[in-house]
This record gives sequence, structure tokens and C-alpha cells, in this order.
Amino acid sequence: MRKRTILGFFYAPLVFLLIFNCSCRQQEPEVASESDIAVAAAASPVPVESAVLEVAGGNERDLGTISEHDVIPLEFQLRNGGTSPLTIIDVTFSCPCGELLNPPEDLELAPGETYALKMNLIAHKISLGDFSRFLSLDLGNEQFVAITLNGHIQANLDVSPGRVIDLGLLTDSGEVWEKELQIRGVNQLAAGFRLAPNPKAGLFDLHLEERVPGTYTLKVRPKNSLPYKRRFRSYILLPILEPAGLPALKITVKAQVGESIAFYPANFSFREADFSESETLLRSASFGTVPKGEEPAEDTNSVSGRAKSVGVLLFRSSVRREIENIAWRPLFEHLEFDCPAGVRVEKALHENGISLQLYISRSAFAKMPRVSITPRRDRNKFRKINLRMLREKAANAVERPDNDDDDGKVAEGDDEKEESDAD
Repeated sequence: MRKRTILGFFYAPLVFLLIFNCSCRQQEPEVASESDIAVAAAASPVPVESAVLEVAGGNERDLGTISEHDVIPLEFQLRNGGTSPLTIIDVTFSCPCGELLNPPEDLELAPGETYALKMNLIAHKISLGDFSRFLSLDLGNEQFVAITLNGHIQANLDVSPGRVIDLGLLTDSGEVWEKELQIRGVNQLAAGFRLAPNPKAGLFDLHLEERVPGTYTLKVRPKNSLPYKRRFRSYILLPILEPAGLPALKITVKAQVGESIAFYPANFSFREADFSESETLLRSASFGTVPKGEEPAEDTNSVSGRAKSVGVLLFRSSVRREIENIAWRPLFEHLEFDCPAGVRVEKALHENGISLQLYISRSAFAKMPRVSITPRRDRNKFRKINLRMLREKAANAVERPDNDDDDGKVAEGDDEKEESDAD
């Protein structure tokens, strides 16, 4: 017992010192190493000072009334109003009517430094009436400065009833119509002007006559049938001879001409085995709504082995919507087909659609494995119907899919090309 007491007195101070030392260490603050401080400094984001680009006269400019043939020179004094350098990375304008004469690219401005940005505003590329256009300066770090230009464009040529001929809905693309416009000079051209005689347009016959000095009459008629389009738009350009150097007067013709014509199915595939019993196969296609007996028949010799081909499924989903904006008889009477040798097409008219019977002979694929039928009205071509002979798979060979870029594309007629050229 006495021995335990002596040991207790001996160990007690040691235990106390040990506990006191541990508690002191817990209270000491940790001192970070220099490497830890450097890593933390690199990881912390550096605040980016906002660039201050001042525009002399303000960020909005009212240009007042401008004549349609004016070219307005503009100059903007840009000043770095901050305390650190800034960079103008790029400048963009919201309209092709603006011509930047000295666009800055990665231009650095020191504090207080000024830069003169120059541009021309080309009025004839802006629609008549009130306008707002925007100049945007990119300063980097998602910082932009915008300059707004407001004004009003007045006409130098008065066109009555207007510069847009709106034909509305044409259910027959071959409908005959005539529009007459009166053109006279006003404002800067009130003293006189002269249009070039015998103007031309790809889709229209034009008759231009100066009945009294300074006043012209323009008559517009279609040359042939117009392209079937829900949003048809074409342009007539009338060159101005005097005063010299002025851009042509542009007249817009717009309409809804039925809608795009496309027969479904638009793709048929065959194998040599399909012609084992007959040299000629019959397939069908349609546009619009046709009686069930005239719908594309199920292909029992489908190369896919499925009960219904993809083409038939596409057709059946497309005929649920009845087409009401097409005059079917004129389309049917003028519908023709450009067919390769060995292919024949018979057409049938229905109340709200047209069905086709396609007779395809083996000889159609004698020269190439892929041919097509092109439906058209006059020079306006519609979506092709593609016919393809599939290659037989060799033993232990994998057939590569054909890259048919034309499958599913709508063929454009010459008139549509002329339309884009006029634009």
C-alpha cells in the first residue's frame, strides 16, 4: 500500500505536465508555409477592373431625316476614361448598311487616350421609315459598349401603290395576273430622273413606259407558272441611268403559291430477285389525300423484310393533313415527268390529291444502280422520286451503306435560281 502511494506521487506531476503541454499546443495558431501561401494566392480570383470607354456626345445619336440615296459619314470619339489600359477587341454593326472605315482590332488605349472610329451609313440598304441600328464594341471579359443610331429614311422615288406587290394566296401557280405601278421622283429626285429602258426579270414580263416626263408606268405579268412555295418572294430591279451612280430601284413580289410539291414515298429500293417473276414492277406514290385504294400499296417484296416499308409510313403520316391551298386540276393537267429509260409514270386526279403509278423495268438499272424521276410543272421542278438497285451481298462481306446526298432533297428549278440571282 505504501509503495503504491509513493508511485502515485511520482507519476501525478508527469501526467499533469503532459496534459498541460497538449492543451497549449492546441491553442497555438498554425503557421502556413510560404508554398501554401503562394498556392492560395494563385487560386484566389483577381478582381477585374471594369473598362470605362466614353463616347463623346453620348451613346445614342439621332441622325434625323435621311434621303434613301444618301451616304452619311459618321465619326465617334472613343476615350479611355478609366485608370488602366483597355483593349477594343472588335467592333460590329447590326446591319450591312454600315461600312466601317477603320475598324479597331485588339486596339489598346492608355488611360485618357482617344480613338476616332469612322464609318459610312448607306441609306439605301435600310428600309424606308424610322430605323434604329446598333454599333457594338467588344472590350473583352464580357464587357460591351453599344452605340445606337436612330433616324428616318425618306424616299426619293414614290412608287404607287407601293414597292411590294403582294399577290396573296395563289392556289394555281399558273394563274394569270397583271399589276401596274406608278413611279415618280420626289425630294432629291423631284427635278427629274431617268430609268433604263426595257428592264428584265427572270420570272416576270415587264413593260416600262414614261407617259409624262419624270413619271413612269410599270406593268408586271408572270412569264410562266411560279414556283410552288408557301413563302414565295422575288425581286425586280429597275436600273437608274440619271442621276448616275444610284442603286437600282427594287420592287418585291411576294405570295403564297400553294405549297411545296412532294410525292411520297420518295425512295424505292430493289434487288435482282424482285424481277425474277416479271421484268416490270409496279409501285405507287401520291401527293395530297387520295382514296384508300389509291394509296401506296404494301410492298410484299420489301428488301427490309418488314411488312411495311419506311416510305409507306412516311406517306401515311403525311396525308392526315388535307391540303386546301392547291388547285388540283391545273396542277394535274400541267404535271409532267422526266423519266429515265425503262421507267414510265401514269397519273390520276382525285378530289384533293394526285396519285402516281410507277412502272419500273429491270432495264432502268442497266447503266447505273440509281436513277430518279423528276416531277415538274413547266420549268419548276419538284422533289425527285429515287429508284435504287441494291447490291447483292457477297459471302462473308459487309455491305456499305450508299451515301445518297440527293435522297430527300427538293430539286430546285431554273426559275428559283433566277429568283435568288435577282436577290
